[in-house]
Amino acid sequence: MPAIPFVGASYESISPNFSSQTTINLYPVLPKQHDQTKYQSALFSTPGKSTYIDLGGVSVRRLYATTSLLFAVVDSSLYKIDVNGTATVVGTLATNTGLCQITSNFTQIGIVDGTTNLYVYDIPTSTFSTNTIVNGASASTITMQDSFGIFTGDDSIYFYITGAGDFRTMDILDSGGISSASLQNELVTVASHSLELWLLGTTRTEIWRNVGGSNLPYQRAAGIFIEMGCGAKDSVQVIDNSIFWLGRDERGQALVCKADGYRPLIVSTEPLHRIFANYTTVADAKSYSYAEDGHLFYVLTFPTANATWVYDVTTELWHRRTSWHPELYQTTRDIANGYAFFVGEHLVGDVSSGKIYASSTNFYAEGTNPIYRERTLPTLSSPDLTYMTCRNIQVDVQSGTGVSTGQGYDPQITMRAQKDGVWGNEIARATGKVGEKNKRVRWNRGDIARNWTFRLSMTDPVQYSLLSVVADFEIGT
Repeated sequence: MPAIPFVGASYESISPNFSSQTTINLYPVLPKQHDQTKYQSALFSTPGKSTYIDLGGVSVRRLYATTSLLFAVVDSSLYKIDVNGTATVVGTLATNTGLCQITSNFTQIGIVDGTTNLYVYDIPTSTFSTNTIVNGASASTITMQDSFGIFTGDDSIYFYITGAGDFRTMDILDSGGISSASLQNELVTVASHSLELWLLGTTRTEIWRNVGGSNLPYQRAAGIFIEMGCGAKDSVQVIDNSIFWLGRDERGQALVCKADGYRPLIVSTEPLHRIFANYTTVADAKSYSYAEDGHLFYVLTFPTANATWVYDVTTELWHRRTSWHPELYQTTRDIANGYAFFVGEHLVGDVSSGKIYASSTNFYAEGTNPIYRERTLPTLSSPDLTYMTCRNIQVDVQSGTGVSTGQGYDPQITMRAQKDGVWGNEIARATGKVGEKNKRVRWNRGDIARNWTFRLSMTDPVQYSLLSVVADFEIGT
């Protein structure tokens, strides 16, 4: 029986016969040393979530970690959480929804939320202050470099910096503007990378460097001009010694870019570009990044479109992540709304509650909710497009991963076949209770079609490792 090339990324083409692959809450693993593994590739489960702390409220807007403290913005409240899990409200923002960003100069926390306020929490003195941004500017994005707080003015070409080592001090002279206003380029966001400021506009990006000076110490780097802007303020992440962001240019396309030096490389795929183009807005996209099990992930969520896409920097492949909504009885975007690594835990906030979750591949559910996982395999057909009879299909999985009681006691994988564009019924097979290490997962069939597509899905709270798929086809009737 020939093996089906079942491991791959989400790649749903405009033509299903060309490609209709989906990868949801599973991520491909491609070993670098193939002679050390039995299989050339596999699909592993994405992380589950377990409640770390419940702060109450409607939504966790932002998380930020220092070495000894975790800060969380829940609705309008700023929480300080110590290593023992004790949470204290230390400040109040003027807004309770919308984008907010946090940075730190090691002794202070600076927060902007789209208003004319720069909120500062001084860690040594445990004091919170609300400071008015100079020039009456409002700001939604902020970063830190060389102990300066640096933030962008909304709907303008200007950025502002605070005093060195003190976010509470600002001067009208400590501001600069990108030089491409004549090209209808407004400043979108700012990022710090390799001791350089990346000032990302709507259609262009400039690089500025700290050259010293009594007022504004930053100047634009001569000879560097990047003809790619940014489509979402909160999409920028520094990963793997590079910058990733949701890019756009004067042609208006939304695509994910990675900086190769000062050259933007497009890492999103053609089907993703088509999907992004069909979203009513991409400007509200939110991102975070993390590393786990040897993989680097760039997580990009589109709140209005209710969708989350993840780029695995390690394998250069995309997959989708979803969460189960028990009231709507359907999947939604990933509920993770902000990320921080604190006390050895990957922590994410809940977009629809005040809960902060620990996220790990050792967890197989999201709190009390199941995780729906799906892989749609490439469409199969004969070289001369004649009929193919499928005798059986078999999936090699990590068997015997069942739990002792409850859901997952007898875990199942469901298979559904599409024959010439028509989906059939779902048929489930057990993957093995605890101790059933040699369980075979197989479906016997006798159907005929020119084009075959198989979809595997699972929801039990157990470890799923899909290792191989083989099928027995007979050409002709």
